[in-house]
Amino acid sequence: MEEDVVYEYDGELLVEFKQRDDSSEIVQYNCPSFPCFSFPGFLTGIEPWVRNAHWHEDIEILTVKKGTMAYNVNGKLIELNKGDSLFVNSRNLHYSDGINLQYAEYYIFVAHPRILSSVNVVDRDFLLPVLTDTNCEYILFKNGTQAAAEIYTQSQNIIDNHENPLEITRSLFNIW
Repeated sequence: MEEDVVYEYDGELLVEFKQRDDSSEIVQYNCPSFPCFSFPGFLTGIEPWVRNAHWHEDIEILTVKKGTMAYNVNGKLIELNKGDSLFVNSRNLHYSDGINLQYAEYYIFVAHPRILSSVNVVDRDFLLPVLTDTNCEYILFKNGTQAAAEIYTQSQNIIDNHENPLEITRSLFNIW
């Protein structure tokens, strides 16, 4: 049984969030020469980065490590529990949200699709069908499925290797 966590937010920002007038995020990549941003985060619902609606050309994957939280994608509120992962497609308005001030920990990474763009056939057959599908705003991977377990493992690998472009690329291909 997990212990209850008593958590108070101290006002310190985990990451700096920059946004343009059109609500697009100016993503601050971990390494300026490699378009991927990743970090282990937390949420109670009172932090300044919650409910900050934004979008970007990058894909985003969030995996809940502990607790319960929510994500809003284009006005649809999605509850996420420990072990769940959420893929948010490129150019969709989204934000994180707490649920009743519950504590949650997560892995998040934002990656530009060009990381996976190796040859025309990969773009045509695998990337573009997802990235250009306006009906594919997000994909929820529920805990207990093989896909969710694999995404959890790959997300952990990306966090552990956040400055290693080859490992990040390998993990993104495994997820895709």
